Amino acid sequence: MAEITPRDLVGVAGVPAIVGLVELVKRVFPELPARLYPVLALAFGVGINLALMGYSGAGPVEAVAVGVVAALMASGLYSQAKVLKPSPRLQHPSPAARERGRR
Repeated sequence: MAEITPRDLVGVAGVPAIVGLVELVKRVFPELPARLYPVLALAFGVGINLALMGYSGAGPVEAVAVGVVAALMASGLYSQAKVLKPSPRLQHPSPAARERGRR
């Protein structure tokens, strides 16, 4: 059975960095279509892991594979945060607001 070393976790540890970089791009370029966010996450994930390839001791194929997994994790993390964020339309109105609506 193979042991997991701290160097093996370098690629997965980049997930918060990927999320942060995508958020940064979203704020700098708000006109960017949302369908490009997963592509950005993929580019950042692969890029980060290729850059850290020498440190982690991984080959290019493994670095790309870990980058893709990290990007998928980052995209899932973003989409789950979006799902968990309460929508103003789904919040129940206060009793005072309901009373105003009946008039």
